[in-house]
Formats: sequence, C-alpha cells, structure tokens
Amino acid sequence: MKGRVPRTVTEAGEDRSQPLAAFRDTGAFVLLGDPGAGKTTEFEWEASSLGDDAICLSARDFLALAETRAAQWSGKTLFIDGLDEVRAGTGDPRSSLDEIRRRLDALGRPRFRLSCRAADWLGSDQERLRMVSPGETVTVLRLDPLRDPDIEHLLEANLGDAEARRFLKSAREKGLSGWLRNPQGIEILIAAFTGGRGWPPNRRDAFEVACLRMAGERNVEHRDAAKDQPNPSEILDAAAELCATLLLSGAAGCSLDASGSDDDYPALDRLGPTDRSLARAALDTKLFTEAAPSGVRRFAPHHRQIAEFLGARQLARRIESGLPVGRVFALMAAPDGAPPTSLRGLAAWVAGPRRAAPGGPRGRRPGGGPADFSPRLRRVVRGPLSARPGAPD
Repeated sequence: MKGRVPRTVTEAGEDRSQPLAAFRDTGAFVLLGDPGAGKTTEFEWEASSLGDDAICLSARDFLALAETRAAQWSGKTLFIDGLDEVRAGTGDPRSSLDEIRRRLDALGRPRFRLSCRAADWLGSDQERLRMVSPGETVTVLRLDPLRDPDIEHLLEANLGDAEARRFLKSAREKGLSGWLRNPQGIEILIAAFTGGRGWPPNRRDAFEVACLRMAGERNVEHRDAAKDQPNPSEILDAAAELCATLLLSGAAGCSLDASGSDDDYPALDRLGPTDRSLARAALDTKLFTEAAPSGVRRFAPHHRQIAEFLGARQLARRIESGLPVGRVFALMAAPDGAPPTSLRGLAAWVAGPRRAAPGGPRGRRPGGGPADFSPRLRRVVRGPLSARPGAPD
C-alpha cells in the first residue's frame, strides 16, 4: 500500500496519545497492537530514522543470529519485531521471551524495542524484561488506531482525491469504518473494492477477493521472468495449502534451498505441497514476502492475518470434503482442548458463524501449541490432514 502517516501511541496507564518518535530516547519499550495495525512498518521507519545506529529484524532472526552478531550490533538500538510470532510454535509462551532475555543479557543489555500482538502479551512480561533492559525500565506502548486525517491521507495516496472521497463515504455507509482504523484493513478493502466486483458483503468475502487479487500479482523481481502465469484461483488454493501447513507446524515460512532450511524455514518439498509448481508460483506472488537475506531464498506469508484466513480456507475445504471436524480442531488444540493464542485466529476462521471451536474461537489458555503433539508435527503435518475422508473422529 502506498503512503505513510506518522503514528501515535498511548503509554500503559496513561490516556494521552503521543508520537511514537517521542520515545526515541527511551532505553527500552514494547510496542503492542492488533493484527495488521502497522507495528512492523513503524519499527522499520523508526529504525531507518536512526540510520546506522539501529538494527531492525524479526524476533526469529534475533534469536538465531544474536550469538554470532554481537560485535556487529554493539552500541546499536535493536528493533525486535514479532514476539508473538516466535511464541506461536512453542508450548510455553514464556520460553520465547526467556530466550530473548538471555540473548539481550549476553549482548550487554543494549537499548531495544520489542513488538507483540496485544493479545499475546502476558501480564508478567514487562517485569521479566526489566531485568535485562537499560536502567531496568521498560515502557509499554499501545499503537493507536488510525485517525480520520490518517485514513484520508492513505486513501488519497492509493485512490486519488475524488475516488478516495467516494470510497470513504461508501465504507462508512456500509458500516466498515472499523476496518479503516487499521492499515491492513484499508489495504484489504482497497484490493477488494478495486477488483471490479464492488463492495464485498462480509469480512470473509473481502479477504477472499483481496487474496485472489494478490494471487494474480507477482512480486516485482519475478514479474518479467515468467512467461506463463498459472490461474490466480489455482495459485490461491496452493497458497492456502501452504499457509495451513505453516501455521499448524509453527514454522515461519519455507526455503527453496534444502541446504539452507531449518525448523523455522523448512524446505518447500518437506511441506509436501500437492502441486509443487503451483506452490512455487504462489511464493512469487504478493501473498508471500521474501524473508531477510540469509544466503538462501526464504519466503513467509505477507501477513499472519492473511495466512490465518488462507489456512482456515484450506481446512474448511477439507472438512467439507469429509475430513472430521474433530481431527482438525485436535491439531489446533492445547492440552486443555482449547486453541492456544497462537492459533486462535486460525480456529476462529475455521469455526465461522456456524461452528464453535472447542474452548471457543478465542481459546483463553495462552500455553500449548503444535509443538505439544509430537516432535514430528513441526516437520510434517500433511499426514493427519491427508487422512482418509470419513475416518472416525
């Protein structure tokens, strides 16, 4: 999406919004926000404003590289993005933060910023981070929703002045104002609206139309290289299969180079796609992004919200084809039977308006996850999903 607006935040326990830039002198802060709120964009912007004095990287990359990059990162402010993403594949949500704390301590307690989905932030996290922060102080910030002038600016940047006014008026009339407070909500609505089908009647259709449009758009670096583009609907199906596998296994993405694969980025072939050529084509669309350069080609879903929708789309189709609902929810359940926080978005999409996920679509227990079932589940999950339709629950 084109354009950017300066964002504001509210400090925990306060009721006054301030620019995120006002906290640049803070030794350590945590940025919380809803899915798609723009946490990653703000981290990238803030890190770029500090130039060579800052490093911005995912929490996964921080955990993987901290031990070998100590000298390179010395004296820099670290922007560590996505605590919730590394919590997604662990049984105990505290363990990932403990690993981050261990590495921060080994680095000499540098200045840092950490982002996390608000729903995945635990009450004890702030106190535990204080032990490894400069001055033993951690400020917790909540990213504010977009303001009206912000919404208007983003719409004008993407649609032009006249079309933006019509778009905004229609969105409000159709009760979609809530979507406009979230940058990804705007992006999805624009993609759906400009797809030529008019306004989507509901949230599911908005995601479907937007994802189909993204499936037809190849990443810039691959657009000219491809002579024959598969049908976008076929690519979307392949992408949905990949997303279901990645979410259930707790992996961040996949690697095209088997020699450079690991648990976070297993080789594409290990994911067992039904059609490898379609899966490969899906990775080159806007539905996926190439992970930070590491000498091998790695891809991850464009955004977790999109991955959750597509993964649920795949699981729902398997259910409609005869796969028992109980088996699907068993794959998503923690030991207490409820979906862990890392999979509740997926579970909510699968449950939909006519089903109820065990424990509710927003499972309350923050522990558990795919890693609890067996060591093999992190590597291969297509076996259970490929079970014979009609098999007993």
